[in-house]
Parts: sequence; C-alpha cells; structure tokens
Amino acid sequence: MTETLKKALSDQVQKEFESALLYKAMAANSGALGYSGAVNWFNLQAEEELLHGKKIFDYIIERGMKPELSDISMEKTEWKDMQEMLQDTLEHEKKVTKSIGNILKIAREEMDFGTEIFLQWFITEQVEEEASVQGLLDKLALLGSKDTGLYMFDSELGSRVAAATE
Repeated sequence: MTETLKKALSDQVQKEFESALLYKAMAANSGALGYSGAVNWFNLQAEEELLHGKKIFDYIIERGMKPELSDISMEKTEWKDMQEMLQDTLEHEKKVTKSIGNILKIAREEMDFGTEIFLQWFITEQVEEEASVQGLLDKLALLGSKDTGLYMFDSELGSRVAAATE
C-alpha cells in the first residue's frame, strides 16, 4: 500500500468517526425534541459508523501500516426537527459515498487490487445507507406535520435493532 492510499484510508477512518459523533449529536437533539425512537435510530447509526471506522483502521494495520488520526470537530449540533436531521443525514452519507469512491479511484490507479476488493463492501453499504435514509425522508414527507403520524414514525425508528456485525 502506498502512502497516498494509506492517507486516503486514514482520512476515511476519521470521517467514519466524525460520522459517529454527528449521529450521537443527532441522538441528543432527538431526545431534546422528544423523539425517543429517533434517539435509538441515531445511536445505532453512530455505532455502525464506529464499526466502519474500525474496519478500515484494522485493514490499514493488516497491510503493515499505521493509521493516522487527528482531532474531530463538529460543524453542527442542533436541528429544528426530524426533517432537518434526516436531510442532513442524507447529505452527509452522500459525502461519505463520494469519499469512498475517491479512495477506490486511488486504489485502481495504483493497481492495489486488495484494497479495491476491500472497498467493495463499503460501496454496497453506502448505497444501502442512502436508500434507507431517503426512504425515511419519503415517509416523513407523506406524513407532513401530523402529530399522530410523527408519533408512529418515531415509534418505527425506535424499533430498529443493531445489524449483525460483518
């Protein structure tokens, strides 16, 4: 693995950990807004992002290199409602998808086929992430601001369970 690819993967570890912190902030915000189901959903999302970061972190070490990490900062910690949180979630996931695509491009240019194969799981995961969040936004749009609908939507988010680890 080249230094360029190691740097790109280390940056992705950082992004995954930043994603976890973002989703923890959204969980806290959801609790403040009274959405206990969303607290569950965002907490599970945060745990998933930590696992993604760990997976890449461990891969770098497995390839005989040292991951490089730096400080994590938060751009935003408050949202006015569920719509804004989910919209920001979708935009964030799209940025992560683009970042992973850029790493895949580097791996291909460097003919690092092991890393290319490793990244395929993340590509598939990102397609699923974006579709999942878009589906939630679509449901929320159907409900509008109806209190009963929002209550049921929040209950649905609360029913999410942790996915099996890969």
